[in-house]
Amino acid sequence: MKITSDDIKNPMDFTKIKKFKKPLKILAIIAGVLVGFYISLIIIGLTASGVSDFWSSIYWSSYFCGPKNISDAANGVVKITMSDGSSGSGFWIAQDLVLTNNHVISFENGIQVIDDEGTTYDAVAVQTDTIKDLAILKISALDVPDHEHYIIPMRSRWPVLAENVYTLGFPGDSKTIVTTKGIVSALTHTPIEDTKIIQTDAAINPGNSGGPLVDVCGRMVGINSSTATGSENVGYSIETVRISDTIGNMISLGENITSARLASGQTGDTAEIVAKYYDALNQGNFETAYDFYSPTLKSRTPFNGWKKNYDNSSIIKVKSAVETSPTQVEVVVVTIDNPDGDSTTKEFKGTWSLVNENGVLKLNQSNISEIPVENFN
Repeated sequence: MKITSDDIKNPMDFTKIKKFKKPLKILAIIAGVLVGFYISLIIIGLTASGVSDFWSSIYWSSYFCGPKNISDAANGVVKITMSDGSSGSGFWIAQDLVLTNNHVISFENGIQVIDDEGTTYDAVAVQTDTIKDLAILKISALDVPDHEHYIIPMRSRWPVLAENVYTLGFPGDSKTIVTTKGIVSALTHTPIEDTKIIQTDAAINPGNSGGPLVDVCGRMVGINSSTATGSENVGYSIETVRISDTIGNMISLGENITSARLASGQTGDTAEIVAKYYDALNQGNFETAYDFYSPTLKSRTPFNGWKKNYDNSSIIKVKSAVETSPTQVEVVVVTIDNPDGDSTTKEFKGTWSLVNENGVLKLNQSNISEIPVENFN
């Protein structure tokens, strides 16, 4: 329909213009719905912790993400096997580097990594963080494939309660990756080391340790670590947003590790050497722990008498280890003893001095004493 100049000159004649009313009403309704939709999004955004959260956080995830993103993340997960038959999970953080839990590979030999295409690589731990339960594995340069491994993106913000999350890994003897869905049921911390962790009801079974916990967009929010003993559907993941700096530092240190320290298993800074010593004690691996001692300390501390000191200790955990100089570490250790079936918790604090023996640092002298119970932190 064409409106002529005569129609404009006679504003009282609406007989032709009335024909536009229905289309205009439809447009008004559509506009109202769109305005209402965007107002709702703004209200949701105002409940987020910031503008960046509104535009890039979970509030948009349900609109733009789904199973395809989870499937993509699964391509970056690997199965880790050891010569003793144990296994765990991990994921690529570079084309030749895999991140996993330290307890998955601690003091293990014959480490192999199996990628999403079934290719097997020999690997070695180049950096560990015993307290935060992290380890970086490196595959041989000769084994790096022509195709690129999928690197799971790390989310820049922390998870929120009731958010949907997914565990990815190789539980038990599984040769195929398994994913389980759950929610973030709590944001808490480990009782001794005070590492920030995510509690989830997504199943974290033996073999899942070291694999990623991802959001609906396939972005990593945690590293699957453990399950609650005696509880069903209670798993824990290390919160990655709080350890991203630690991971970056571990990658840098791993690039410069000497062959002597690599051969001795000293995969970390001076504080990590002390932490690994206590980790060996906690596992009951006394020969390995004793080998952390210098020849001078061994001459002052006969093995059998030294070993008897730990007969009643069921748990030995490092609460903190801080390098105060290149050869000195301040440490806080918690032990749980069961001499008569009743548990007794003790806390110790002091320093370890180390010496360089042929390019390898060895524990040489300690000055550690028990902290009275009333002074426990």
